[in-house]
Amino acid sequence: MKVVVLFSVGIIAGKGMFFSLPVILSLALFVFILSVWLIKTGREDAANYFMSVFIFLLGLGSITFHLKNLPEYNLPKSEYRNAMIYGTINNIELPRDRSVSFYLNADSLITGRRNFKISDKVLSKIYCKPYELDKFTGKFSAGNYVKIKCKFFRPRDKRNPGEFDYREYLREKGITAQASIYKVNNVFPIKSGASVFKNVTFKIRESIAREIDLIYTGERRHFIKALLLGERKDLDKSIVSNFINSGIVHVLAVSGLHVGFIAAIFFIIFGRFNLFLKGGLTVAGIIVFMFVSGLHPSVIRASVMAVLMILALLSGRKYSSFNVLALAALILLVINPSELFSPGFQLSFAAVFSILFFYPSFERYLNSFNVRSKFLKSLLQLFLLTFAAQLGTLPITLIYFKKLSLISFFINLIAVPLIGVIVAFAVASLAFAVISTYLGALIATTNSLLIEIMFYMAKLSGNMEFSYLRIRNFNLWEALLYYALLIVIYISFTKFNSLKSKVSILILSILIFFTYDGIISPPFLEKNKLYVIAVDIGQGDSFLLRFPDKRAALIDAGNATKHFDNGKYVIEPLLNFLGVDKIDYLFISHVDADHYRGSLSLIKDGLVKQIYKPVIDKRLAKDVAFEKFAESFDVPIDYYSRRKFSIGGARLYFLNDTSLIKYKKFSQNNKSGLLKLCYGNESFLFTGDLEKTGENLWRDLYGKFLQSEVLKVGHHGSKSSTGERFLKMVKPKYALISAGENNKFGHPNFETLRILNKFGVEIKRTDKSRAIVLSADGNKIKFINWKN
Repeated sequence: MKVVVLFSVGIIAGKGMFFSLPVILSLALFVFILSVWLIKTGREDAANYFMSVFIFLLGLGSITFHLKNLPEYNLPKSEYRNAMIYGTINNIELPRDRSVSFYLNADSLITGRRNFKISDKVLSKIYCKPYELDKFTGKFSAGNYVKIKCKFFRPRDKRNPGEFDYREYLREKGITAQASIYKVNNVFPIKSGASVFKNVTFKIRESIAREIDLIYTGERRHFIKALLLGERKDLDKSIVSNFINSGIVHVLAVSGLHVGFIAAIFFIIFGRFNLFLKGGLTVAGIIVFMFVSGLHPSVIRASVMAVLMILALLSGRKYSSFNVLALAALILLVINPSELFSPGFQLSFAAVFSILFFYPSFERYLNSFNVRSKFLKSLLQLFLLTFAAQLGTLPITLIYFKKLSLISFFINLIAVPLIGVIVAFAVASLAFAVISTYLGALIATTNSLLIEIMFYMAKLSGNMEFSYLRIRNFNLWEALLYYALLIVIYISFTKFNSLKSKVSILILSILIFFTYDGIISPPFLEKNKLYVIAVDIGQGDSFLLRFPDKRAALIDAGNATKHFDNGKYVIEPLLNFLGVDKIDYLFISHVDADHYRGSLSLIKDGLVKQIYKPVIDKRLAKDVAFEKFAESFDVPIDYYSRRKFSIGGARLYFLNDTSLIKYKKFSQNNKSGLLKLCYGNESFLFTGDLEKTGENLWRDLYGKFLQSEVLKVGHHGSKSSTGERFLKMVKPKYALISAGENNKFGHPNFETLRILNKFGVEIKRTDKSRAIVLSADGNKIKFINWKN
């Protein structure tokens, strides 16, 4: 255990700082030689100290070597829309309902007349109809050399505060580029070739997936794939959300429960063989399952522990759970030191370590009560086992999921045994399906009933008002304080006999934790200041306003497609990062997809209190559908008209005069909400997709009142907006342009940029600068570099 801790500390030290690898290796060699010399001279204590330093340096060296050898994207442009790439298929993932992904070791890219030599590992995705999936998986395999017609692009990086850095995530896996392919026929075979092991593994996984699709239906088949194959990408997001809210999302991961069950099956199957043959075949079966289920950290951890336990049994040696757990962690970290920072690794090892550390004491305490009922005792043991696991994983869960389940202990009493039964029936249904599809489907029908009970339980418990609390911006320092106080509480309960002392330390620890939590402010947010954040949501609009009294408003929320939801993956993480619990006011400038669709997930997740938008146009089906959607979640809707609000010392003006005949004849773009925000001597003007026709009307109506230090440029900088006369009236010092990187519309238009430059306006663009954060104290506007 000491070895893996020191190795991990070295990895952590090397993650955030740059060290010279030759220096580290030279120092490690010197320390190792010194340790050996100290051992030979009989100074074991000093040798142990230097061996600890040696192990630390090995961890430091491993992460330094890993980071130094991560690949880079070296092409001049970040996106090539009509590209032809050549390369070898490295691996293929299981097909989803309408797509299949594979990894390509690309060696060249051709676009137009340019030919680039590259060495990128490309995450490639074919979007197609379900019946076309077999065309690809049946025709291609790992090892094939192919030509692909696609959109080739660099993965999205962290473009907003709190956003997940998908580019860095893929880079850690050796992937530097992505390819989107919209026809199966756009993948052309050039040379055959095969990676036998990868293809056999894939065929086994694919055969199991096909059998699951044959005997299970609907979301139940996706659920079984998640349990047995580690594939939960197709599982409905609302189901996953219910599992998170109720605190049982861990059952969706392939884990030790599954490995234990697989080991038990093999022991039963090979029961008549001698111990050595039975143990060897079981080890082989566990290793096969480890690869078939997708090599997730929890599976590797459980598999290594199971294999070592069996080997210890066969050799007659004692089995130390802590040492085996540490060895499993060390194996993973030697292979990939960055695994230490992955949620799967952290949750899996924290849960098992916590059980091994706390549960024996809990069980001794339970035994002191002499519970006679076997059922009640088993129930209490399960509760304590779950409690022990969640003590260790609570901070990690809060950091990644931002939710604290208040009912998880009780729901797990049902969910954990039930998931064990479901896994058993799933394996049985697949085993019998090999003999008879009818028998397999019969068992699957029974299992489907159990799965529906699980779904219903998760939905019922996960949607109760008291089922969970949202925890915003729980950070690493709070996690470390939690673990420190947890150790203090544990020691006090095991060392002190006085109940008064135990309770006092418990209460004091809780007070320390919440006092510390109360003095932590959200990042870069100061009191008595107005904040305006131009959110980078690609091609669209979204601006987050945080008022001095901590209320929040959102002007638009960008788009949401089947591939990417800006509300879910950009704005919600931003709210979490800033500690914003609710959007008090959602201002939809107009009902165009790139302005409103990202708000649907925010509304669905209960994050919106009030909506303001243009008067409904019943001729537009999307406008009618949007209002019905909001009403279904009891979110009130009001409409733009000339009025003034006072919010936390700031003044907000709606400038749309809906009584004007000209306004009523406007296009949807010109009906965009026109909002002026003032705080002290500073002001901001938000224009949505307002075009020159609308600009002229409001200029004539409001005149100098439109003057603002910051102008949100209309329609993403299109040439149809931002006329010279309008700009002359507004007289902005700064212009904010929200546009997507390399967007197909060419926004912002060259003419718009020329006019802004002509008037000496300082231009800030989300496609160039990512999210733009401004603060105003009433006298001065300041731009904040959130990236540091």
